[in-house]
Amino acid sequence: MVFKKGFTAHLILVVVFVIAAWGVAIYLLVTKGLVKLPSFLNIKKEPTVELKTQYQNPFHKQSQYVNPFDKYKNPFAGI
Repeated sequence: MVFKKGFTAHLILVVVFVIAAWGVAIYLLVTKGLVKLPSFLNIKKEPTVELKTQYQNPFHKQSQYVNPFDKYKNPFAGI
């Protein structure tokens, strides 16, 4: 049996396209709610842990952002 030149490349492209089409179809069906995921795959679970205290940032708010266009300021220059 003699294959034409490029047959394998076309076959691989068709297989990849079919797999991608199946993936997109399943994704759309799940996101639209037409197909339910099994309970062990339920990705949209709410967290079951409750925080006892609210997180407070211990750093100054102004020191959190660094402007990349500012000139370098040596923090040790004033010492």
